[in-house]
Amino acid sequence: MTYLVAAVAITAAWLIAVSGRAEAQTIEFLLGASSHVTAKDRSSRAEELHGKFDLTVMPIPDAHTVEAVTGILWHSKSFRISGTGFLERLGRNKISMVLDANVNGQPVLLTSTSHPTERNGRLRLSLTTAPESPIALSIELHAFANTTDAPDADGDGIPDFLDLCPNKAERIQKDSDLDGVGDACDECPDTLLGSPALANGCSLVQACPCNGPAPDRPWANQRAYLKCVGRALKKLVNAEEMTRAQARSIVQAAVRSKCGTPLIAMLAAPMRPPMR
Repeated sequence: MTYLVAAVAITAAWLIAVSGRAEAQTIEFLLGASSHVTAKDRSSRAEELHGKFDLTVMPIPDAHTVEAVTGILWHSKSFRISGTGFLERLGRNKISMVLDANVNGQPVLLTSTSHPTERNGRLRLSLTTAPESPIALSIELHAFANTTDAPDADGDGIPDFLDLCPNKAERIQKDSDLDGVGDACDECPDTLLGSPALANGCSLVQACPCNGPAPDRPWANQRAYLKCVGRALKKLVNAEEMTRAQARSIVQAAVRSKCGTPLIAMLAAPMRPPMR
């Protein structure tokens, strides 16, 4: 067993041990019909993958983004997979997974890159074996919760930690602009793809437009604009949608932009001499 595999096993064991002393919430997930496994060193086609696993949300201070993965029982025509590991949530809609797995009796490390959660509230991951693994596999994992025991504030049957509109019942979970906020509660349905979004679905530019808080109402002054930017950035940092360093850079750019400066003052400002 490699050092990394051992680290995974120790981490998973620690999470499981803590779950016995804390009020952890365990949710069973089932693999969807589109899950499949492929042997990378074979010419055979992908095989449908079936089974289940448990995901335990750990109420641990400063570790709320890590969840224990246990009870893995996956199977296809050629493979039997079991094991434990952990899932990490990287912001509102990014996840990654590391598994200390057993494939057909052989220890194998399975890892994923950062991947967006599927927009209908399910989990979607692409897993692959480490280069030194005795078996070379790639797995497409599509899973959905098989329980309603998890917290569900709006009572729509989708757990809050997967719900794209946790305070508004919506079974379809449609997210047209792919910003991680469902259409049913998205106040800015046309957010630019890839832009960090606030809980209401608006990007920073949409929440604090340069010309004013409304099309027919300009900012009172630049301070009002900068206060809007500051509040929005604080929420994005707290939601782990961006780093503090990124936020500082945006604040500096906002100050230089002159957004919020009254148009009359801008026109009255002395013109700079042309550059030579």
